[in-house]
Parts: sequence; structure tokens; C-alpha cells
Amino acid sequence: MPSVAISTGLFILAACLFSALTTAWGLFRFEARRNLHRRPDLSADLSQTTFLFDGKLLANATPSALRFVGAPVNRNAVWLKLQTRLELFCPGVANSMNLLLREGREFRTEISSGEKTFQMDGRMDGGLIRISFVEPEMNVPSVAVSSGDMGFLQDLARFDPVPTWRVDAAGRILWANERYRKLCDAAQGAPVMVFAPDTPQGCPVRVDSGPEKGAWFELSISEMRDGDRLCFAMPASNTIRAEEALKRFVQTLTKTFAHIPIGIAIFDRDRHLAMFNPAISDMTKLSPDWLSKRPHLNAFLDRLRDSHHLPEPKDYKSWKHRMVALIRAAESGTYEENWSLPTGETFRVSGRPHPEGAIAFLFEDISPTIALQRQVRSELELGQAVFDTLDHAVAAFSNEGELVLSNDAFVQIWGFDPRELLSPLYLGGALELWQADCQKTKPLSAFRKAIQSREIWKGTICHSETGALQVQVIPLTHGSLLVSFATDQRATATEKSAAQTVDAT
Repeated sequence: MPSVAISTGLFILAACLFSALTTAWGLFRFEARRNLHRRPDLSADLSQTTFLFDGKLLANATPSALRFVGAPVNRNAVWLKLQTRLELFCPGVANSMNLLLREGREFRTEISSGEKTFQMDGRMDGGLIRISFVEPEMNVPSVAVSSGDMGFLQDLARFDPVPTWRVDAAGRILWANERYRKLCDAAQGAPVMVFAPDTPQGCPVRVDSGPEKGAWFELSISEMRDGDRLCFAMPASNTIRAEEALKRFVQTLTKTFAHIPIGIAIFDRDRHLAMFNPAISDMTKLSPDWLSKRPHLNAFLDRLRDSHHLPEPKDYKSWKHRMVALIRAAESGTYEENWSLPTGETFRVSGRPHPEGAIAFLFEDISPTIALQRQVRSELELGQAVFDTLDHAVAAFSNEGELVLSNDAFVQIWGFDPRELLSPLYLGGALELWQADCQKTKPLSAFRKAIQSREIWKGTICHSETGALQVQVIPLTHGSLLVSFATDQRATATEKSAAQTVDAT
């Protein structure tokens, strides 16, 4: 009986123990299941892109992570979708995610997307898988500074040629280097404010006091993490002086252009009017207000045509083709033409290439020159007509020996017209022609000598066909020479009488 009682007691104890273990296991599974469906807290990671996975099931994600995978969100498909998308940018990341899932092996890698680079971290977090994407900060790692390095930094701040200082949010100077102190002439005392605290970055500032009065600086301001500002004054005096010199040069150039009688119009690479002088407005009658609006070259030419300051075209189409050719010739620097305008004026227009693809047109009013040339030509034609009425032949030579004038009587005696020759006739060539048509006599030799020495001479030579010719060699001003030929009337009459006597016999 005792053994039966002991066995029964042991059985009852084992049953109670089993029941307790069963109850505890049930409670454990219930709590585990409840924790499994509870969404982990990511309130501290809202600024990052973070995913939390329970196995391959999405447990939670930050708003930026949800935007990355896109709507609608299938919690069972996010793991595979994330692997597929990331594998395009970083091959091998899918394998790292699988190793993290199976073995808990953490990983860190960089993923480049466009111009940005992200750092991807995968690790276990309380039984869940945490995958985060962080854009790396460009922070300089902290380095322990030794006493020797500290001395070097102090020397660097001391000998830095750029004025440097630090101000707080209220504009108070907290620190300044030696260069700044010398700039404000307060090396022994506290630094003073040389530049206004509200001076914008990149603004040139002129120092109005201290040992460097009149110097120019350009401020560069950097915001620090604690709210202070680190300021640098970059020397800008040379730049300012160069800009002032350029401004004075442009003003001088503008004044010079204003007094030039030649009209100047410069068009930029886009063919808009970039610069013009008053003469162009006076010559073309185009309003300066309209020119100041930087019209296009085509509009400029259209206005010239409307104001009758372009040669009158036969038709508009041919005029357009001519204007295109004009622009191309100006770009190569070969355009130069005289425009005879309907107004009676004459412009000499030339196109020249300008730096950086621009072109410049020069308009010169040559109407007085053309009028003078026409007057001179008219007077020459009148003089030629007068010479043509003379009975004796005339030939005028320049100081260089070129035949510049002859008349109709010259053509009748010598049988050729110098005005129709393709090349100019010089004194030496004319002398050879005269000698070839005359008999070789002593007067001919004297005539040749007078021509060569350009001396006054008067005599009679014998032409092979015309007969006796009375010749005069007359030197003119500036080395010019005049030679005249006249038939000897008495000799001609004697020859005719002798001929008549022979006929009668």
C-alpha cells in the first residue's frame, strides 16, 4: 500500500507540473503572437528612410520608406520589391539581405542613385530586421590635437594674410586674428567692428578708417553649428581698381565714339544691337530710343529700308537674299560696298568680325567725296572735249612717264587711240612708236634727245605717210611733259603742187 500511495502522489505531481508547463507555454505563445502583430515604434527615425521586417513581412516603415516603395503597400511583397529595386543600383545587396535574414549577418554598403550617394545599413533589432538608408554627412572626423599642432594653428591664425574673425548671433566679436587687429589698428586691445554686422556676403566693402583707409574687401561669411559666424575679408582692392579702370576706359571709348563722324553699329553673337554711336542715328535717321532697345539685325535692316537708307531693290525676295549675303560677308570680314541711296546720299558700308562672334558695321557718308569725283570727272570730260577740237595732236605725260591725255588729232596722225589700249602707254613706248613711223633724220634724233631729257624743243620731223610734222616738247610742272604735233602746211602745199605738176606732164 505505501508504494501505491507514493506512485499515486508522483503521478499527481507530474500531472500538475505538466498542466503548469502547458499553461505557461500557452501564455508565452499568446504574448509572442501579440508582440508579433504590434507595430514597432519608429518615431525617432522619422527623418530617415527605415524599414522593419519580421522575417520577410513588413512590420513598420517611416513615411520616406513608404514613398520609396510606392503605393499600394503589400506587406508581404515589400521585401522582394526592395531587393529587386536596390539590386539595380548596387549588385549583391540582395544576397546581403538574405544573409541577414538567415544568419543575422549585419552589413553596410553605399548605393549611388543619380548624383546622390546613400549609406545602407542592415542589422537585427530585437528580433526584427532593420534596414536604413542615410545620406552620409560630410563631417571631418575629429582628430586629437597635440600641443605642437595647437602651436601651429595659433601661428596659422597669426600669420594668415586674410582678416578673419568670429561673431555671435548679436554681432559681437568673439575672436579675431592678427591681420584683422592690424586692419582696425587695435592689435593691443580688443578688436573693434570694422565691417557692419549686416553686410551681405560677397559685397565689396571700403574701409573708411584705420591704417588701411580706402582699401576694399569682399566678405565671405560661414554659419557655424552653434549659431556663431566665421567671417573672412578677402582683399578686393585690385579687382575694384580694375573695374574702375575698365569703367573709365568704356566712358572714354564712349566719348570717343560720340565724336567719330563714322556711324558704328556692333551686333552681338545673337545679332542684337549691342553698341552704337550718335553718328549712326544721325546718318540713318533711326531714333536713339529705338536703337537702345537692342533690335535684331534683321529689324535694323528693315528700318533702314523703310527710311530709304538702303539701295532700292528690284524686289523684296532678291533684297532678302542680298541681306543674307551681306551678313555672311560681314562675318568673314569681306563685306565692303558703296550704297547709292534713293535720297541722293552715298554710304560706304563695311562689315567686320568682332570678338566672341559679334560683327560690326561701319557707315561712312562719302556723298561729298562722290560729288567731288563727279565734278572732277566732268571737268576732265570737258577738257578732253576741248582738246579734241584742236587741229594739232596733243599728248600729255605724267611725271612717271605715263600717257594721261591725248586727243582725236593724235589718233588721226599716229593711227592708234591710247585710250583704247588695255595697258597704259609710257613715254618710252610712245617714242618707239613715233620713231618707227618717221624717217631717220637729224631732227628725229634731236627730238628723241629732248624727250629723254625732258627739255624744251621745237622742230620738224618727217612722218612716213603724213609728211612733215612740226613738233613741240614742253616740260610742265612736277615733271610732267606735253608733246604736240602739227602738220606743216607749207611743206604739204609744196608736195601737193609737185604732185600736180607730175600728173600734168
